[in-house]
Amino acid sequence: MTSRKLLTLFGSICLVLVLAAMPFMAACGPEEVTPPPEDGVTPPPPEKSVLRGAWIEMPPSGRNALMANAATDWGWATLFYEPLWIPTLAGDHIPWLAKSWEYKEGEKAWIIHLDERATWSDGQPVTAEDVKFSFETCMEYNFTAGGPLKPFVDSIQAVDEKTVRFNMNGDFVHFLMEVGFVFIVPEHIWSQYDDISAYEDPYEGRVGSGPFLYKDLKVGQYLHVVKDPNYWRGPVAIDEVVYQIYTNEEAMFMAMLKGEIDMISNIRGTFGAIPLLEADPDIDFVQLPGPYTLHLASNERIYPLGLEEVRQAISIAVDRR
Repeated sequence: MTSRKLLTLFGSICLVLVLAAMPFMAACGPEEVTPPPEDGVTPPPPEKSVLRGAWIEMPPSGRNALMANAATDWGWATLFYEPLWIPTLAGDHIPWLAKSWEYKEGEKAWIIHLDERATWSDGQPVTAEDVKFSFETCMEYNFTAGGPLKPFVDSIQAVDEKTVRFNMNGDFVHFLMEVGFVFIVPEHIWSQYDDISAYEDPYEGRVGSGPFLYKDLKVGQYLHVVKDPNYWRGPVAIDEVVYQIYTNEEAMFMAMLKGEIDMISNIRGTFGAIPLLEADPDIDFVQLPGPYTLHLASNERIYPLGLEEVRQAISIAVDRR
C-alpha cells in the first residue's frame, strides 16, 4: 500500500512556506536515466508521479501572491512563485532566488545577489527590478507580507541586473525572516496594472519562477498543475500536483483514511480525528513547532522574576526592533 503523509503545521506562515517547498527542493535532483531498448523493443513510458494534496478552502487572498497572508495562500502560491530565501526552523535561511546576501553595517544596507540561473516561465530572467517592484508594491499597499518592512526601509535600488540593495533606516533584526515571506513576481507582467491590490492573477498563462505550470482549475473542486520542463533549478521529480478542495476537515480526513489523497497540511481544527490518522500504519504524522517566539512569559512565583523591578528591567532590555 502506498505510504501517505499527514503534516500538521501550527502558527507559522514561515513554516508553511518551508514545508510547501520541500517537494520542490527534493525535485531538483538528476532525472532517472532510461536504459536503451533491447532487441529493438521500445520500453513503455515511465508512470507519472502525481502528488494529491488537500485544502478545505480556496485561497483567502484570491489569486494574488503578493497578498498571501494565510497558510492556504502560501500553499497555492509556492506552486508558481518563490521567495529570495526560505526561513528554516533552525533560524537559517535557504538560498532560493537569491544565492547570497550580506549586511554592510557602516552603510546600513543589505546587499542581495540573485542566482544567475533564475528565470520566469516565459523565459525572461528574474532580475533586480522584479525584486524591487515586488517589495515596493508590498510596502506601498501595506500587504501582510512585506508591509512590516516599510518603517525600516529607506529605499530599494536595483544596482545591476542581479544585485539588489536595501537601504535601511536603522537595524531591523527580523529583516531576513520578513523578506523570506515575500514572493517575487515578474515586473514586466504585474507593472501594467494600476491597482495591484485588486489584481487577480490568472491561472491560465500565469508567468512564475516556480516548478509548476497551470493545467486545470475547477473552483471549489480542485487545482491541477504540471511540472515545468524548463524549471530553472533543474528537473522536477513530481510530474503533477492535484489539490482537492473539501468543504470541511472531516471530509478531508475521511479522504486521507481511504487513500484518496496523499497529504494534508496545516491542520487547524478537529484535532479529535488525529488519533485515527496516527493509528493508520500507512500514514506518517508530523508535528512541528513554529520558528519564532510569539510571546515571552515569566514565572512570577520564583525569585528574581517575582520582583517587579526585575521584570521591568527585562522589558526595557528587550530589543523590539
